[in-house]
Formats: sequence, structure tokens, C-alpha cells
Amino acid sequence: MPKVHEIRKFFHDNVDKTLIICDFCEQSYKSNTSVSNLKRHFSKYHKDEYQSILQRYLEKKQNALYKKDLIDLKNTQKS
Repeated sequence: MPKVHEIRKFFHDNVDKTLIICDFCEQSYKSNTSVSNLKRHFSKYHKDEYQSILQRYLEKKQNALYKKDLIDLKNTQKS
């Protein structure tokens, strides 16, 4: 299953799945719109929500890196 960026969770598909629609303001974009453009939308029109989403995303990424470092350390110690 492909990873979904946290920002994408705040958009839903239209019935035909040709558009994605912002859950906050109903702005629509083509379904193949890049994550960068969705981030730009949020940073411009939903600043508080964007900061919250960004913080959660960075925390998840940091936790994943920490877990990877622990696994690497354990594997190094076994050698």
C-alpha cells in the first residue's frame, strides 16, 4: 500500500474520483494534484491546521527514524 501524506487525509474524492476536495473550504483540485500543491493550499488558506498537520508529520517521521536507528544499533551489536 502506498504511503499517504498527512495532508492528503484532509481532502476527499468527488463521486467520479476526478477531483479531490478540501474538507475545510470545499476548494477542488484535479485528483492527480501534487502533495506540494495541497500543502501550498493549506499553508495559504488554513494556516493553523497546516502547522498542526506539519508538526504531526514531522513527529511521525522522527519516530520512524528513531526506530530505524534502534534496529540498526541492535543489528550492529549482534555482529
